[in-house]
Amino acid sequence: MIKLPFLRKIIIIAAVLLITTAGICFSRNNLQESIPVSLFAAEEVETMSVYEYGTVDSLTNKPDEDLIYNILFPYVGFYYVDLSVKSWANGVLQRARRDVTALKEQGIETTGEIHVAYNSYLTEDRYVGIEETGTFSSAYTNLPSHFVKTFNIDIFNMKLLSANDILNSETALPILREYITTLFPDLPSETFENMDDSWFKNIVINKNEIIILFESGTFLPKDLGLQRFIFSIEDFGDSFILGKPKPTANPTTEPTAIPTESPTSEPVRSIDPEKPMIALTFDDGPCEYTPLILDLLEKHNAKATFFVLGGLVKSNADTIKRIHDSGNEVANHSWNHPQLSKLSYNDIWSQIQWTNEAVFKITGAYPTLLRPPYGSVNSTVHTVTADFRMVMVYWSIDTRDWEHKDPERTYEMILEKVQNGSIILCHDIHEKTYEAMIKVIPDLISQGYQLVTVSELFSFSAEPRKAGQLYSRQ
Repeated sequence: MIKLPFLRKIIIIAAVLLITTAGICFSRNNLQESIPVSLFAAEEVETMSVYEYGTVDSLTNKPDEDLIYNILFPYVGFYYVDLSVKSWANGVLQRARRDVTALKEQGIETTGEIHVAYNSYLTEDRYVGIEETGTFSSAYTNLPSHFVKTFNIDIFNMKLLSANDILNSETALPILREYITTLFPDLPSETFENMDDSWFKNIVINKNEIIILFESGTFLPKDLGLQRFIFSIEDFGDSFILGKPKPTANPTTEPTAIPTESPTSEPVRSIDPEKPMIALTFDDGPCEYTPLILDLLEKHNAKATFFVLGGLVKSNADTIKRIHDSGNEVANHSWNHPQLSKLSYNDIWSQIQWTNEAVFKITGAYPTLLRPPYGSVNSTVHTVTADFRMVMVYWSIDTRDWEHKDPERTYEMILEKVQNGSIILCHDIHEKTYEAMIKVIPDLISQGYQLVTVSELFSFSAEPRKAGQLYSRQ
């Protein structure tokens, strides 16, 4: 983290280096007095740097032969929100590096500079708007390129908001179009032919204002540059829906009776900390055999943890949802099973992030556990996992079911080696593993073992599990 006095110096230095151009800031309520402003002019730094929520984080001042960078972004203290913001910042840096590398591969010797500043706004002590604005330039290009990104956060619910949570795009788009045509009456009508809710992708809420940003050449002609439009909330009228209850399909004023009991045919499951417990884990799925294993677990009122590959999640959405909804655990096994220890920090980050996001879209929950493919880790894997606040999971019993594909051998290896706190490694992509589970699950239970998820197992550990660390048993 950077202290604010030092931060202001950095921004001022960056501003002096940039002194570039940027866009036009318009206020709907003051069209006659609209004037161009530089987003990074040194004299504007104090007014541009609004930090109403969070603390300042950065990617900055790191040794790099071909690229100078100073990327500022907020740390707000909500894990997955911060992951999204930092992931974007890392993406900005990687794209800049690729641009410089591509020029060098063409035989063009050049260096690059990237500078990003931000504002954070707090509204009603509940909503946080983040406005990131940056510039990338190289010695090869005549003019810098500008880019923007916004985030809006509901801090009550610790979630990122989409533009559709803020505005009803169907009724808000005509208002935006009318405003733009008032500002730029010479725009051809075809400019608005494909107008859709993507025009609101960079929107940020600030008190009684809504700020909408367009990157140069996005939606409007490139020669208009980067645009920053400021509306009052009243300008959008009923199109502003943030914080308003969503209408129901069948509204009624009649009170709904609340049952005193919720009847269910499912047995009540509890975990006795005084009795032995183990965690069955399944890697590399989901696949066609995963639902069969879920059937067995449900039949015996047992749970397990499934370390899934992100690349298989979308095509097996129903299975992922069933794993989660049935009280089993969905965990991360990377996107496409690379050896993480051979990858860069950012490539490891992508493998974990893509999978987490794929799971979240289906279950509404992010995985908290990672099993590195092949069990391959190094210091970089530890660092990235710690940055995600995730725990790495090994195993204490390796059935090697993928190798021998023998149900009886899998059964014997588990039953011979199992003990309280064991984490058992299996693979649900093999039919023979499913066949082994037909005997394994009931026989483990008959020996007095409780079959729990890895997170449940860890919850009964003597010491709390630490992010970025690797554990092979309770």
